[in-house]
Amino acid sequence: MDLFEKRLFLVRHGETELNKSHIIQGQIDSPLTELGLRQAQEAGEKAKGLNIDILISSDLGRARHTAEIISKASGIQIERVDSVFRERDFGKFEGISTAELRKTYPQFVTDKDILILEHDFPTAESIKDFYNRIIKGIKGLMDEFKGKNILLVGHKGVLNMVYTYAYDIPLDKVRTVYDPINCAIENY
Repeated sequence: MDLFEKRLFLVRHGETELNKSHIIQGQIDSPLTELGLRQAQEAGEKAKGLNIDILISSDLGRARHTAEIISKASGIQIERVDSVFRERDFGKFEGISTAELRKTYPQFVTDKDILILEHDFPTAESIKDFYNRIIKGIKGLMDEFKGKNILLVGHKGVLNMVYTYAYDIPLDKVRTVYDPINCAIENY
């Protein structure tokens, strides 16, 4: 399936308290910051001009809250909240800082405290399983809503997986070529 023939828009949730603190979130949640609330509002304003038909969100609170703000600002109703589009499960690393992780598992973090996504972390969802979950979910959306413009509110990892699929990038290169920012709307 060629995603470029479809009208798929993706947006990462607004900034959270844990983003600000460089804490690995994965599937745990954290409230949006004041900046995150503003980012979501701005994304909603931008969405008005995109002819979006369907708004879908991850079921994690930070994405759901972002989608609710986008919905209110744009007038686009949320069609579905779906656990398929959750962030990757980072297992025992969720809730700790990348700086702390570097002390114990330096091979998983860059010298700038950025998590290296292509690793399979102990007790976590593998990168391949995560990729397969997200791409299967995206293909399902595209089939279900043929001819519709879809806006999916998700997570950094979700956007990374779609990017690697769309541009045929090996999973071990994902972080070196694409680093989505909070509430920027990407089109595929």
